[in-house]
Amino acid sequence: MSKIIVSITLMHKRLAHVEKIVNGFLNGKVVPDKIYFFVSSEPFFKDKGIQPEELPKIKSKIVEFKYVENYGPLRKWIPILKMYWDEPDTKIICFDDDRYPQVDTLSTLVKYSNKFPNSAIGLAGPNLHFKYPANIKPNKTNLGWSRRITEPISVSYLSSGVGALTKPKFFSEDIFEWKKHDKYLGLRYTDEVFIAYNLAKNGIDRKVVPVRNRVDQIIEDGKKGGGKLKKRQLVKWTKTIGNYYEG
Repeated sequence: MSKIIVSITLMHKRLAHVEKIVNGFLNGKVVPDKIYFFVSSEPFFKDKGIQPEELPKIKSKIVEFKYVENYGPLRKWIPILKMYWDEPDTKIICFDDDRYPQVDTLSTLVKYSNKFPNSAIGLAGPNLHFKYPANIKPNKTNLGWSRRITEPISVSYLSSGVGALTKPKFFSEDIFEWKKHDKYLGLRYTDEVFIAYNLAKNGIDRKVVPVRNRVDQIIEDGKKGGGKLKKRQLVKWTKTIGNYYEG
């Protein structure tokens, strides 16, 4: 049976929430084989970095903190894919550090991954109707949120903040060359569209699936964490990525 691995990017301001996040995974119907928090000591954007002595003491043996270069949200994708590249069927589930799972979060993702073994699975994601390369047809479904649907639907990209399940075999090795595209595409600030494009060009469908209890968002200083990106900005990024790779 393939391993179930959780990958999370951890920012300094979310250190206090680590134990709550971990307990959410440990108390689920399905418990992952490993939970990796990817951390960095150097600052970047809104993250001032985390020093080793600041890391919380977590007793669970399946939890591991890994230091990597601080290049933003892609930290939860690139290192974990490298680690499990030789185990192509590993179920890698990415989350943001301002969310904590419900009892059925992982079990839902895994259940639908088993049902659709050649699809990436998530709990939220829109359809932007962006232009794919000529050999890839766009999906023609609407905005997908797991609590608003009763059947799986295909979308343009999955929101990794609330949980996105992929496998190393869904990607090509050129995903590790992302840095050569970074100055053109701003990949250090957004990961979902870039990941979606890499899935799409390999013919991997992205599905949002229904779930009774989606992940909850951690409230910080009376406000929900995370920021909102306007649809036109996402469309711009997506078209830029598509045109850049085609050219």
